[in-house]
Amino acid sequence: MEKSRINILLSDIRFWILVAFLLRLYGITFSPLEVNHNWRQSTVNMVARNFFEISNNIFLPRIDFAGDLTGITGMEFPFFNYLIYLSSLIFGFDHWYGRLINLMISSLGIWYFYKLIKQLWNTKLAFSASFILLFSHWFKYSRKIMPDTFAVSLVMIGLYFAFCYLQRKNQNILYLIGATLLMPIGALAKLPAGYAYAFFIIPLINKQFEWKKKAYLFGGLTLGLLSVLFWYFYWSPYLTTHYQFYHFFQGKSLQSGFFDILYEPKLFLKNFYEYPLHFVGFGLFALGIFSAIRADQKDVLTILSLGMVAYIPVILKGGWTFIHHSYYMVPVTPLMALIAGIGLNSIPNRYIFTLFCCAYLVDNGLSQMDDFKVRENYFSFENLEEDLNSLGVSATDLIVINSHPNPTPFYFSNRKGWLLSNDQIVNSQTLFEITKGKAKYLVVTKECFGSNISTTTKPIYSRDTYDIYNLSEFYPPKK
Repeated sequence: MEKSRINILLSDIRFWILVAFLLRLYGITFSPLEVNHNWRQSTVNMVARNFFEISNNIFLPRIDFAGDLTGITGMEFPFFNYLIYLSSLIFGFDHWYGRLINLMISSLGIWYFYKLIKQLWNTKLAFSASFILLFSHWFKYSRKIMPDTFAVSLVMIGLYFAFCYLQRKNQNILYLIGATLLMPIGALAKLPAGYAYAFFIIPLINKQFEWKKKAYLFGGLTLGLLSVLFWYFYWSPYLTTHYQFYHFFQGKSLQSGFFDILYEPKLFLKNFYEYPLHFVGFGLFALGIFSAIRADQKDVLTILSLGMVAYIPVILKGGWTFIHHSYYMVPVTPLMALIAGIGLNSIPNRYIFTLFCCAYLVDNGLSQMDDFKVRENYFSFENLEEDLNSLGVSATDLIVINSHPNPTPFYFSNRKGWLLSNDQIVNSQTLFEITKGKAKYLVVTKECFGSNISTTTKPIYSRDTYDIYNLSEFYPPKK
C-alpha cells in the first residue's frame, strides 16, 4: 500500500512542480549577480526601480546608463518590470522580487502546459512532456529576473484557455477573455513568445470547431496582435528615436542573420542539441521524432513542423544574438519537450523509462548548478551605492563606469551616467567630449565586470573589485 502511494505521488506532475519550486527558492533573495545574465537581470530591475523612483508611466520605460539623457528608450513592453514595481509599492523596492514573480508564473505555466497536453493527447504524454520541460533550461531561467519563461507561460496558459473555449460545448466567455488577454500580453512581454500564434492555423482549418467560436477567438486574438505590432514596430522605435538612446535589440535583416548562422554553425546547433534539454533530453527529442514518424502521428509532426517553421524568422532576425544567447530558445523549449515526451513514452520497459528520467535529471542538474550561486567577489557590488553615498555623491550626480558593455554595476550604483570602455576613459579629451564635462565621478571595475585602468591619479575610495575616482582630476586642464 505504501509503495502504491509513493508511485501515485511520483506520477503526479504537481508533486514535481512543487519540488522544483522549492529547490529554486534556494538563493531566491540573491541580487542579480550570478555570472550568467546578470546584465539582463539588472536592466529589468533598473526599469522597475525607475518606475518606482521617477515615473510609473508604463509607456515610458527608462534605463540608467544613457548619459545626461532621460534614459527613456524603446524595449519590450515592460509588463514584467511593472509587476516588480507594483510589488515595490507594497513592500518597498528590493532586488529579488522579479525572481519570485517569474518563478510563480513559470510554475503555473508548467501546470497549464500539462493540462493542455492532457486535453489534446493523454495524461501519460502530458506528464512526460511537462517533466522534461520543468527540468530543461526552463529550470534556471524561471528564477531569473528575465521575462522569457514568464512570457511563454502566459502564452501557454492562453493557449489552454483558447482550446478549452473551442472544444467545450458551453460558451464560456471566461476562456475567451483569458485567451485573448494572456496571449498578447505574453507576446508583448517578450516578442519571440508570440510565435505561438502560428499554431492557430490548425484549429482555423479544422471543421470540427464552431465557426462562430473561431470568429470570436480569432477576432480577439487579432486585436491583441495589433497591440503587439503597435508596440514593437511603432512605439518602441519611436521611443528610441525621440529620446535618442538605443538599447533594445530589435533584430537585424533576415539575410544578415542567415550569414551569421553560416559563419558559426557549431554554436548555432548547440542552441538545439545542448542548451534547452541538454544531451539526454535531446536524445529523447530525436527519439520522439523517430517514434512520431514510425507511428505516423500526423498531428504531432504537423505541430512540430509548424512550430519550427514559424520560429525561423526569430532565429534569422536574431542572427549573432540568437547564436550567443541560449534564452532565445526558451519559446520553442515546450515544443521540444513535447516531442521528447513522446520519445520517453516510446520506451516500453518501465525500469529503463525510470533510468532515463534519472539520467535526464542528473544531466540537466549538473549543467545548471552555476546559476544558483554568486561568486564571493561579485557580492561586493551590493555596497557600491552605499560607498558612493558615503563619499557625498548625490543621487543626481552623473557618473562614469568602465564596465562597457555590461550595465550591472550601474544598477548597483543607483546613479545615472555613461557606460564606457577603458580606451574611452584613459583618453581624457575623449572622456570630456563624451560626457560634456558633466560627469563628476568615475567607478573603475577591476576584475568582475571590467579591468583596471593604469593611471597616476589616486582613487578617493578603493575596494578589491572597484575604485572610485573624482573625475575632475581626469579631465584635461582648462585653458
